[in-house]
Amino acid sequence: MTKKLSLFAMLLAAKTACAYDLPMEEKKRGLEENGFVLSLGGVSFDRDVAAEEGVEDTALYMKFGWEGRYYNNVILGLGFAAFGYSDNDSFNQWTEDTWGDEEYTSSSAAALNYYGELGYGFELAPEVSLDLIVGMETVLSSERSINNCSDCYSEDIDIESGRYFSPRIRIKPWTHWSFAFSYRTYFNGHVENNAHLSAGFIF
Repeated sequence: MTKKLSLFAMLLAAKTACAYDLPMEEKKRGLEENGFVLSLGGVSFDRDVAAEEGVEDTALYMKFGWEGRYYNNVILGLGFAAFGYSDNDSFNQWTEDTWGDEEYTSSSAAALNYYGELGYGFELAPEVSLDLIVGMETVLSSERSINNCSDCYSEDIDIESGRYFSPRIRIKPWTHWSFAFSYRTYFNGHVENNAHLSAGFIF
């Protein structure tokens, strides 16, 4: 999993650097905007699967990634996403820090995913667009564990993400900032839908 994560992070950094360094004439032919996106919202899961895995069927959803918009209105994005589960089967364990202090520590439950997506934007008004996006989200790690503990007990949480469709409304009130509201519905896996607000910084 660490190798996958490192490779994906390198790809994300390289994609951003290449797009940022494009000369102006190349940007006019292809890339119109290029920047980072941060999202926060909620996600819901299949109720039976969530109950079986000991978590609530809703969770906090966070996303951080790169997004490029092209002059032909094509949208390309990739990055990382996370679920912050509400855990019903948490456990406690004695842990010892670097200085030898012992503490009775509670577990937490979370998932780390990566995603890639492709879409098309329809201009509704100057700096306002309706974007239709399809994508794929894959789970890298989903578990119940003690944070920052290398040899503590942990349990896998078998909740899988998958392919999705996401319409969103995006506005760009300032040159370097954009905001969007997105709704996402999933076609496979155990995730049913999510809704989130996004803020983007444009280079």
